[in-house]
Amino acid sequence: EFFLDLIEHKPFREILRDLDIADEEQLDLFDTLDVDGSGFLDFEELIHGIAKLRGDARRSDIISVSLMVRAMQADITAFEKRGAEEHQQAEREVAGADASPAIT
Repeated sequence: EFFLDLIEHKPFREILRDLDIADEEQLDLFDTLDVDGSGFLDFEELIHGIAKLRGDARRSDIISVSLMVRAMQADITAFEKRGAEEHQQAEREVAGADASPAIT
């Protein structure tokens, strides 16, 4: 909340521009810098995050993101496969229970 108020001040936005933080990145800056998702920025998160945001992406940054995306895609594919297998197993169990003779 404080950050949203701060981002409305022209001098703060100018400081961010001086640090090579593009205008379109400034609104999402808090979420980008809050790496632990705590809702608070500590000094280390702020300094480390601003340093990483400065200037153009390096080749190593792009490769790192690409590898992370590939790993996430593999995890999602494995999750989908497990989900489909468990769904099929549950359907077989339900079909088997329906086929069992009723006990009276």
